[in-house]
Parts: sequence; C-alpha cells; structure tokens
Amino acid sequence: MKRALIVILTAMLFLFTAGCWNMVELEKRAIVSGVAIDRSEDGLLEVSAQIIKPGEVKSGTSGEKGGGGPPVMVFSARGSTVFEAIRGMASESGRKLFWGHSQVLIIGEEAARHGIENILDFFNRDAEPRRRAFMAVTPGRAVDLLYADFNMAKIPAFGIADVIEDSRVNSRAAAVRIQDYARDISEYSNQPVTTRLTIYEDRQGKKGVRASGAAVFREFRMIGSLDEEETRGLLWVTGRVEGGIVSAPVEDERRVAMEVLKADSKITPEIDSKGIKIKIQVDVVGNIGEVQDKNLDINDPRAIPGLELKLSDTVTREIWAAINRARDLDADIFSFGEKVRRKYPRQWREYSSRWDILFRTTPVEVSVNVVLKRTGKIINPVHAVISCNTVER
Repeated sequence: MKRALIVILTAMLFLFTAGCWNMVELEKRAIVSGVAIDRSEDGLLEVSAQIIKPGEVKSGTSGEKGGGGPPVMVFSARGSTVFEAIRGMASESGRKLFWGHSQVLIIGEEAARHGIENILDFFNRDAEPRRRAFMAVTPGRAVDLLYADFNMAKIPAFGIADVIEDSRVNSRAAAVRIQDYARDISEYSNQPVTTRLTIYEDRQGKKGVRASGAAVFREFRMIGSLDEEETRGLLWVTGRVEGGIVSAPVEDERRVAMEVLKADSKITPEIDSKGIKIKIQVDVVGNIGEVQDKNLDINDPRAIPGLELKLSDTVTREIWAAINRARDLDADIFSFGEKVRRKYPRQWREYSSRWDILFRTTPVEVSVNVVLKRTGKIINPVHAVISCNTVER
C-alpha cells in the first residue's frame, strides 16, 4: 500500500513539472534580430527592436523577400529603464519578444555619454539576450542603423553583425561583444572600448553601415573615440590584430604593402628604483602583397630586411598614435594597470589610487619585429619585369 502511494504521488509530481509549462508558440513570439538604444529629448531611454517577419523571409538569393514586403519591422518605446521600454514594445507588437537571435546592441552616442550601466544591467541580467551579440556605438541615432540597406543580407541587424565581424580582416575597427565589455570593465584600471559604427550613402542613395574605429569608455560613460589608425595601434598592443594590410613608403611616393598573416604581442611592466616602465613587444609575420618601387631588387640580400624595417616603423607609428590618444583621454585602454597589478600586487596597492596620473607619465618602450615570409608569384616589381621584356625585344 505504501509503495502504491509513492508511485501515485510520483506520477502526480510529473504532471505538475512538465517541461513545456512555459512554452510560447512561435507564431506568438516576436523574434528580435537587433536592438538600438537612444536617449530621448526628455531624458528617457528610447529602445527600438528590429523584429523578423518570418512570412516575409524565404531562402534563396540574399535580396529576395517572400510576400513582396520588407522582412523586418521596427518597434520603439520609451521608458526610464530598458525593461520598462521593452514591456511597452511587447504591448505594442502584441507578442512576447524573443531575444535568442539578437545579433547587435547599438547605442547612440548621446546615450553612451550619459552612461550605459543600466543598459548593460538588463542585457547581462536577463536570461534571453545573447551576451555574444556585438556591442557598438554610433555618432548619430542608433535606431537609424536598423533601417540600413544591405545587398548581401535580408535582415539589416544580421548585416550589421557581418560588417563588424568582417572588420577583423583589416583590423581598422574594434569588434567587441557584450561579454567582452563585461570582462574588460571588471579588470582593474582598464577602460573598455566598443565598436564604432557610422552610416554612409552609396551612389544609389542607399544607406549602408561601416565599422570604423572604436568608442572609448571610462567605466560606463563614453569619453571619446579612436580613429582607424589609433584603433589598429590598440589592437597591435593587445594582440588582437587578425589581419590587414600595412603599407610603408620606400621611394618618393611609392609604397610597399604587406598582408598580415599573424601578429602577437607581449606587455611587460618593470619596476626599479626609477619607478614603473612598460615594455611592449609586437611580432608580425606577413607576405609582400604589392611593390610600387620599380628600382627595388628583391634579390638583393639587403632588400627584405630594409622592407621589414620600414614596415616595422609603420606599425610603431600606429602604436604610438594609440598611446598618445589614450593619454589625451586619460584612459588605460591597454590594461597596463592590470599587468602591473598581476606582476607586482604589493606595489600596486600604492600605485592604484594615482594610476590615472602614472598612466600619462609612465615611460613606454615599443619594439616591433616584422618578418616577411613570401614575395608572391613574382620577385621584382612588375614595372621592372615589363622593362626587362621590352629591352629583350
């Protein structure tokens, strides 16, 4: 009898703990592909969500849209908090917002300069938003980017995510995800950066999106930005250059271009009787992609080392551009302070309270080593090859 009672109670327990108790049918969900947050004139947060219309999206070429209508719609709502605004959008759309496919979080610069702590609290606290979504700042209104045109993407937010992801190819923009920002802000003295997006118009008058540079924050407030050269200088130092083209002058206005294959960096703090010193070592491996100097003889044993030195000078210049800009902003975007804390925890107790001053004045040594692996299918510049063939004829 006792065993039968246990079986009955167990069966009843399963009835009340069914796995689908909170299931929401797909047709009752509003699938969010991207979100933009601006600051309204009355100081409220204006949250805009790009919603996918499943019936208007079909497989095929990237430009096709099923049903003849746009594949997305944008809902906006205001509130004193992100959560309040999102609930307002849910009542407007008539569906529960689903964040599992959201690719980008775009923040208008005005909102970013007022602080994004409360914005990030929601996207890190709630279970649905993807912390792997890209995070970016734009100089104008963030919602405008959700209406951009993409020839290779049917969903604008997905196209923006592709633009940020592809920026790794040239390392001219910082590709940052929400989880990256959360990690960087947790480090001692580190001032995080995010991707910077801008809108441009093509020849047909369509609006496109470009990833260019980085937005710099002190804790949760945006304090400035880096241009493309300064951003790549930052990426050289932090070891996040994944590709790109580096060019250097060789003669007159002619240049040599290198394709970056691999880049590594090491930041080493040193403390002696004179104080703190930061050493930066950057090692770059690449191939020659283009040579404009027709007088350059690659067969000359001195040619390759000479080109490596010139390319090293270009990388060094970009690094110093980033360091000088960071010092102008009083922002340790390189995590120098964190490196000091890890290596010298006892001394850091003394330095931490005045690291803002020390960051601007601490000597920095930059050493760059470029190694060229291959010269391509031809050895000498094409000008020289054509000249030789003409003489032979």
